[in-house]
Amino acid sequence: MKKSILFVGAVCTLISGVVLVNKVDASSKTSTITKVEAKKDYSEYCNSPLLADLGNIKRNEAILIDGVENPLYCTFENRTESLERIQNKVPKILSAIAEKYSLEQINEDNWKSYKDGMYMLLDESKEFGEEFGEENIEFKTLRVFFDTYENYDDNQEILNYVNNSKQKSFSANSSEGIELGMLLPSYAPLAESATKTVSKAPMARAIHVPSAVTYATNHATSPNKSAYDYFPKGDCANFTSQILEATGVSQVVSDSVYSGWWHKKQKIF
Repeated sequence: MKKSILFVGAVCTLISGVVLVNKVDASSKTSTITKVEAKKDYSEYCNSPLLADLGNIKRNEAILIDGVENPLYCTFENRTESLERIQNKVPKILSAIAEKYSLEQINEDNWKSYKDGMYMLLDESKEFGEEFGEENIEFKTLRVFFDTYENYDDNQEILNYVNNSKQKSFSANSSEGIELGMLLPSYAPLAESATKTVSKAPMARAIHVPSAVTYATNHATSPNKSAYDYFPKGDCANFTSQILEATGVSQVVSDSVYSGWWHKKQKIF
Protein backbone atom coordinates (compact mmCIF):
# COMPACT_ATOMS: atom_id res chain seq x y z
CA MET A 1 0.00 0.00 0.00
CA LYS A 2 1.29 2.70 0.01
CA LYS A 3 -0.10 5.72 1.61
CA SER A 4 -2.74 7.49 -0.42
CA ILE A 5 -3.90 11.06 -0.17
CA LEU A 6 -7.37 12.42 -0.61
CA PHE A 7 -7.62 13.45 -4.23
CA VAL A 8 -4.25 12.31 -5.55
CA GLY A 9 -4.77 8.84 -4.11
CA ALA A 10 -8.16 8.69 -5.75
CA VAL A 11 -6.78 9.64 -9.14
CA CYS A 12 -4.04 6.99 -8.85
CA THR A 13 -6.80 4.50 -8.23
CA LEU A 14 -8.91 5.78 -11.16
CA ILE A 15 -5.97 5.71 -13.70
CA SER A 16 -4.26 2.54 -12.48
CA GLY A 17 -15.88 -21.39 2.23
CA VAL A 18 -15.33 -20.60 6.08
CA VAL A 19 -12.06 -18.81 6.77
CA LEU A 20 -10.45 -17.14 9.75
CA VAL A 21 -10.62 -13.38 9.44
CA ASN A 22 -9.04 -10.85 11.79
CA LYS A 23 -11.48 -8.03 12.43
CA VAL A 24 -11.27 -4.76 14.29
CA ASP A 25 -14.58 -3.12 15.08
CA ALA A 26 -13.97 0.51 14.14
CA SER A 27 -17.12 1.72 15.83
CA SER A 28 -16.14 0.33 19.23
CA LYS A 29 -12.51 1.46 18.90
CA THR A 30 -11.15 -1.83 20.19
CA SER A 31 -8.45 -3.93 18.56
CA THR A 32 -9.89 -7.23 19.73
CA ILE A 33 -9.25 -9.98 17.20
CA THR A 34 -12.22 -12.24 16.56
CA LYS A 35 -12.73 -15.25 14.31
CA VAL A 36 -15.65 -14.84 11.95
CA GLU A 37 -17.04 -16.24 8.76
CA ALA A 38 -15.89 -14.21 5.77
CA LYS A 39 -18.59 -12.82 3.51
CA LYS A 40 -16.25 -12.67 0.52
CA ASP A 41 -13.28 -14.68 -0.65
CA TYR A 42 -10.25 -12.50 -1.46
CA SER A 43 -8.01 -15.35 -2.64
CA GLU A 44 -7.81 -13.80 -6.12
CA TYR A 45 -5.44 -11.14 -4.81
CA CYS A 46 -1.67 -11.51 -4.44
CA ASN A 47 -1.74 -14.47 -6.79
CA SER A 48 1.26 -13.58 -8.95
CA PRO A 49 3.18 -16.67 -10.03
CA LEU A 50 6.31 -14.74 -9.02
CA LEU A 51 5.26 -15.20 -5.38
CA ALA A 52 5.43 -18.98 -5.66
CA ASP A 53 7.79 -20.63 -3.15
CA LEU A 54 8.07 -17.44 -1.09
CA GLY A 55 5.74 -18.59 1.69
CA ASN A 56 2.05 -18.82 2.48
CA ILE A 57 0.04 -15.64 2.02
CA LYS A 58 -2.88 -14.45 4.14
CA ARG A 59 -5.57 -12.85 1.99
CA ASN A 60 -8.61 -12.85 4.25
CA GLU A 61 -7.86 -10.41 7.05
CA ALA A 62 -10.40 -7.62 7.39
CA ILE A 63 -11.64 -4.85 9.64
CA LEU A 64 -15.28 -4.21 10.40
CA ILE A 65 -16.19 -0.59 9.66
CA ASP A 66 -19.72 0.45 10.55
CA GLY A 67 -20.79 -3.17 10.26
CA VAL A 68 -19.27 -3.62 6.79
CA GLU A 69 -16.36 -5.96 6.16
CA ASN A 70 -13.34 -4.25 4.59
CA PRO A 71 -10.34 -6.36 3.61
CA LEU A 72 -6.82 -5.52 4.67
CA TYR A 73 -3.83 -6.08 2.42
CA CYS A 74 -2.57 -9.60 1.88
CA THR A 75 0.58 -10.46 3.83
CA PHE A 76 3.06 -13.29 4.25
CA GLU A 77 2.11 -15.59 7.12
CA ASN A 78 5.76 -15.83 8.19
CA ARG A 79 7.80 -12.73 7.29
CA THR A 80 11.09 -14.20 8.51
CA GLU A 81 10.62 -17.27 6.35
CA SER A 82 9.70 -15.15 3.33
CA LEU A 83 12.94 -13.16 3.69
CA GLU A 84 14.94 -16.38 3.76
CA ARG A 85 13.18 -17.68 0.66
CA ILE A 86 13.59 -14.50 -1.39
CA GLN A 87 17.35 -14.72 -0.87
CA ASN A 88 17.39 -18.12 -2.55
CA LYS A 89 15.10 -16.98 -5.37
CA VAL A 90 16.82 -13.73 -6.43
CA PRO A 91 20.44 -14.01 -5.24
CA LYS A 92 22.00 -11.95 -8.05
CA ILE A 93 20.03 -8.74 -7.61
CA LEU A 94 20.24 -8.90 -3.82
CA SER A 95 23.99 -9.37 -4.06
CA ALA A 96 24.26 -6.44 -6.48
CA ILE A 97 22.26 -4.18 -4.15
CA ALA A 98 24.28 -5.23 -1.11
CA GLU A 99 27.59 -4.64 -2.86
CA LYS A 100 26.65 -1.33 -4.46
CA TYR A 101 25.12 0.22 -1.33
CA SER A 102 27.23 -1.53 1.34
CA LEU A 103 24.34 -3.36 2.99
CA GLU A 104 24.36 -6.36 5.27
CA GLN A 105 22.35 -9.44 4.32
CA ILE A 106 18.69 -8.52 3.87
CA ASN A 107 16.73 -8.71 7.12
CA GLU A 108 13.68 -7.27 8.88
CA ASP A 109 15.61 -4.10 9.79
CA ASN A 110 17.17 -3.19 6.45
CA TRP A 111 14.69 -4.46 3.83
CA LYS A 112 13.53 -0.93 3.06
CA SER A 113 17.10 -0.01 2.13
CA TYR A 114 17.11 -2.97 -0.25
CA LYS A 115 13.84 -1.78 -1.75
CA ASP A 116 15.28 1.69 -2.32
CA GLY A 117 18.41 0.11 -3.78
CA MET A 118 16.32 -1.98 -6.16
CA TYR A 119 14.74 1.12 -7.69
CA MET A 120 18.06 2.96 -7.85
CA LEU A 121 19.48 -0.01 -9.76
CA LEU A 122 16.49 0.23 -12.06
CA ASP A 123 17.16 3.90 -12.76
CA GLU A 124 20.79 3.11 -13.56
CA SER A 125 19.74 0.26 -15.83
CA LYS A 126 17.49 2.66 -17.78
CA GLU A 127 20.30 5.20 -18.09
CA PHE A 128 23.29 2.94 -18.71
CA GLY A 129 21.69 -0.22 -20.08
CA GLU A 130 22.84 -2.32 -17.15
CA GLU A 131 21.56 -5.74 -16.12
CA PHE A 132 18.62 -5.23 -13.76
CA GLY A 133 15.96 -3.56 -15.89
CA GLU A 134 12.19 -3.92 -15.59
CA GLU A 135 12.17 -7.08 -17.72
CA ASN A 136 14.76 -8.84 -15.57
CA ILE A 137 13.04 -11.75 -13.82
CA GLU A 138 14.87 -11.20 -10.53
CA PHE A 139 13.88 -7.53 -10.52
CA LYS A 140 10.24 -8.35 -11.24
CA THR A 141 10.21 -11.03 -8.54
CA LEU A 142 11.80 -8.79 -5.93
CA ARG A 143 9.39 -5.95 -6.70
CA VAL A 144 6.35 -8.22 -6.24
CA PHE A 145 7.91 -9.58 -3.06
CA PHE A 146 8.34 -6.10 -1.57
CA ASP A 147 4.80 -5.12 -2.58
CA THR A 148 3.52 -8.00 -0.45
CA TYR A 149 6.10 -7.81 2.33
CA GLU A 150 5.42 -4.14 3.07
CA ASN A 151 1.69 -4.78 3.37
CA TYR A 152 2.19 -5.75 7.01
CA ASP A 153 3.26 -2.19 7.82
CA ASP A 154 0.43 -0.78 5.72
CA ASN A 155 -2.10 -2.85 7.66
CA GLN A 156 -0.64 -1.60 10.93
CA GLU A 157 -1.06 1.97 9.70
CA ILE A 158 -4.71 1.28 8.97
CA LEU A 159 -5.31 -0.23 12.39
CA ASN A 160 -3.50 2.64 14.10
CA TYR A 161 -5.60 5.15 12.19
CA VAL A 162 -8.81 3.43 13.27
CA ASN A 163 -7.79 3.01 16.89
CA ASN A 164 -6.39 6.53 17.24
CA SER A 165 -9.37 8.20 15.62
CA LYS A 166 -12.01 9.87 17.76
CA GLN A 167 -14.65 9.03 15.19
CA LYS A 168 -17.32 6.45 15.93
CA SER A 169 -18.30 6.21 12.28
CA PHE A 170 -16.42 6.47 9.01
CA SER A 171 -18.82 7.62 6.33
CA ALA A 172 -17.40 7.86 2.81
CA ASN A 173 -18.82 11.41 2.76
CA SER A 174 -16.68 12.49 5.73
CA SER A 175 -13.02 13.53 5.60
CA GLU A 176 -12.12 10.78 8.09
CA GLY A 177 -13.95 8.16 6.04
CA ILE A 178 -12.20 9.29 2.87
CA GLU A 179 -8.80 9.23 4.57
CA LEU A 180 -9.39 5.73 5.92
CA GLY A 181 -10.75 4.60 2.56
CA MET A 182 -7.60 5.81 0.82
CA LEU A 183 -5.47 3.75 3.21
CA LEU A 184 -7.42 0.57 2.47
CA PRO A 185 -6.98 -1.68 -0.59
CA SER A 186 -8.75 -0.25 -3.64
CA TYR A 187 -11.20 -3.18 -3.64
CA ALA A 188 -12.39 -2.52 -0.07
CA PRO A 189 -15.99 -1.21 0.06
CA LEU A 190 -15.02 1.96 1.93
CA ALA A 191 -12.18 2.62 -0.53
CA GLU A 192 -14.53 2.27 -3.49
CA SER A 193 -17.09 4.58 -1.90
CA ALA A 194 -14.45 7.14 -0.94
CA THR A 195 -13.07 7.16 -4.49
CA LYS A 196 -16.54 7.85 -5.89
CA THR A 197 -17.05 10.67 -3.38
CA VAL A 198 -13.75 12.34 -4.25
CA SER A 199 -14.25 11.91 -7.99
CA LYS A 200 -17.48 13.92 -7.72
CA ALA A 201 -15.82 16.78 -5.86
CA PRO A 202 -15.61 20.22 -7.54
CA MET A 203 -11.84 19.89 -7.91
CA ALA A 204 -12.27 16.64 -9.86
CA ARG A 205 -14.72 18.24 -12.24
CA ALA A 206 -12.31 21.14 -12.82
CA ILE A 207 -9.66 18.98 -14.51
CA HIS A 208 -8.91 19.90 -18.12
CA VAL A 209 -8.47 16.39 -19.53
CA PRO A 210 -6.55 17.28 -22.73
CA SER A 211 -3.90 19.10 -20.67
CA ALA A 212 -3.66 16.13 -18.31
CA VAL A 213 -3.20 13.72 -21.21
CA THR A 214 -0.54 15.91 -22.80
CA TYR A 215 1.50 16.22 -19.61
CA ALA A 216 1.19 12.51 -18.81
CA THR A 217 2.25 11.55 -22.34
CA ASN A 218 5.26 13.87 -22.28
CA HIS A 219 6.57 12.80 -18.90
CA ALA A 220 5.39 9.24 -18.25
CA THR A 221 8.78 7.84 -19.29
CA SER A 222 10.75 11.08 -19.01
CA PRO A 223 10.31 12.55 -15.49
CA ASN A 224 10.14 16.33 -15.31
CA LYS A 225 13.19 16.58 -13.06
CA SER A 226 13.88 20.17 -14.07
CA ALA A 227 10.78 21.36 -12.24
CA TYR A 228 10.00 18.66 -9.66
CA ASP A 229 11.73 16.27 -7.32
CA TYR A 230 11.69 12.64 -8.46
CA PHE A 231 11.17 9.68 -6.11
CA PRO A 232 12.72 6.55 -7.70
CA LYS A 233 11.21 4.17 -5.15
CA GLY A 234 7.65 5.19 -6.02
CA ASP A 235 6.60 8.34 -7.86
CA CYS A 236 2.89 7.70 -8.55
CA ALA A 237 1.27 10.30 -6.29
CA ASN A 238 4.00 12.81 -7.09
CA PHE A 239 3.52 12.38 -10.84
CA THR A 240 -0.27 12.48 -10.56
CA SER A 241 -0.19 15.75 -8.66
CA GLN A 242 2.10 17.19 -11.35
CA ILE A 243 -0.53 16.23 -13.93
CA LEU A 244 -3.21 17.99 -11.90
CA GLU A 245 -1.14 21.12 -11.58
CA ALA A 246 -0.57 21.09 -15.34
CA THR A 247 -4.36 21.29 -15.76
CA GLY A 248 -4.57 24.40 -13.61
CA VAL A 249 -5.69 22.78 -10.34
CA SER A 250 -4.16 24.60 -7.38
CA GLN A 251 -2.13 22.73 -4.80
CA VAL A 252 -3.75 21.82 -1.49
CA VAL A 253 -1.41 22.25 1.46
CA SER A 254 -2.02 20.18 4.60
CA ASP A 255 -0.16 19.31 7.79
CA SER A 256 -1.71 15.83 7.75
CA VAL A 257 0.27 12.95 6.22
CA TYR A 258 -3.04 11.66 4.85
CA SER A 259 -4.04 14.84 3.04
CA GLY A 260 -2.70 17.39 0.61
CA TRP A 261 -0.39 16.93 -2.35
CA TRP A 262 2.59 14.67 -2.59
CA HIS A 263 4.75 16.32 -5.23
CA LYS A 264 7.53 18.66 -4.27
CA LYS A 265 8.31 21.46 -6.65
CA GLN A 266 11.96 22.42 -6.90
CA LYS A 267 13.16 25.99 -6.66
CA ILE A 268 14.47 27.18 -10.00
CA PHE A 269 17.12 29.87 -9.70
